[in-house]
Amino acid sequence: MDEWAVKKIKIDKKVPVPHNPGNEGNKGNKGSGKYPWYEMEAGDSFFVAYVKLASMRSMASRKGKEMKVKFAVREERNGVRVWRTK
Repeated sequence: MDEWAVKKIKIDKKVPVPHNPGNEGNKGNKGSGKYPWYEMEAGDSFFVAYVKLASMRSMASRKGKEMKVKFAVREERNGVRVWRTK
């Protein structure tokens, strides 16, 4: 974990997914355990500061296939937000 990451990532509820034409419904990843993939319900999201969008999208895609759920990943100021959408 880098110096910017937090030890326990907070799950946010009811944060709307911004529309991103041409990139609907990114999926989830097989992670290192530092992200709360399995704890999330549809509609939940988490924010990670100072990570690359492409890296998190790849991770979310792999996790979604593994879990048979869907994730959406969007860039926000200073990081990315991941939503469980299904």
